[in-house]
Amino acid sequence: MEMAERQKQVYPQSPKYMQIQISYKAKAIPDFDKLYSSFQDQLNRKKQQMRITEPLPEPLNFQQSHKGVDRPYLDREMKSIQSNKIKLKKLKKNEYQTNQINTFQQEMGKQLLIFEKRENQES
Repeated sequence: MEMAERQKQVYPQSPKYMQIQISYKAKAIPDFDKLYSSFQDQLNRKKQQMRITEPLPEPLNFQQSHKGVDRPYLDREMKSIQSNKIKLKKLKKNEYQTNQINTFQQEMGKQLLIFEKRENQES
């Protein structure tokens, strides 16, 4: 029994917030017709203040093709880039050929030295 009494002291059956009486007041029902008419009046006033849009003098033709914009500075740049590419290709080709010649000459020089050593050893 003592246990039950202790629980009642620790946990009261109804908390304080449940004991407070709350009163509710209902608001009056709004007059929807009046609200709608005032909203419509505001819209009409704003419409009158706005500038009226005018139609275009000629209809839009979305199928019409147009000429590209002429940009001579881009054309000059492209020509210079292409000419530089060609020059680089020629330089690379010449470099490759000179490298091939140099390696061939080095190989021939090595073989010549080997041949000379053999002749010197035999004689």
